[in-house]
Amino acid sequence: MIVYHYTSSWHLPWILASRELRPPSHSIADFPSPDFIWATTDPNGDNTATARTSSRAYRSGGLLQVRFTFEADEFFPWDDVPHRHPQWTEKHIKALEASSGKSDPRAWRCRPEALDVERALAIDVRSYSNNKWRSAGNLDVRQAKNMDGSLWLVMQLDGKVVASKRSLAKFGAEAFEAGTIAVPFESLAVAQKI
Repeated sequence: MIVYHYTSSWHLPWILASRELRPPSHSIADFPSPDFIWATTDPNGDNTATARTSSRAYRSGGLLQVRFTFEADEFFPWDDVPHRHPQWTEKHIKALEASSGKSDPRAWRCRPEALDVERALAIDVRSYSNNKWRSAGNLDVRQAKNMDGSLWLVMQLDGKVVASKRSLAKFGAEAFEAGTIAVPFESLAVAQKI
């Protein structure tokens, strides 16, 4: 059996440069630690997937959805959480499930530890205009410094150059900003491990 982890083209360069998927370093709402890397058995994702966080950018072509495919044994079923992490009480579990809308918690999988991206069976992308999943292709990540010294990571995905900058948002969450790069992709330095 396989499972899928969903993210976006804004996150992908940072994931690849770190060489691992990592659980968030902050806790959302009043949920306990650990937070998890999330996956699902649904090959089409669900409404809780990260890539759905900016539907306007997705529809306009400024954001691609990204899907990592893993062996199911890299994750454990959501209903195992209370046994593995008793700090996740029934109250926490019910609150998260209630907030998920039409998503089916029986399809949820999670893991609290980082996961090496080399363990991915596939990394695929899709766009709003071409909703069919296809290989992300070349996963070469480059870096650029803006005039203000901020670090941007850059990739070529689906025939486009994708650039994103990471910063801290409220409550220690990560925020990502998309941008454009005015120099040829090949002229940029290869990204160092972050």
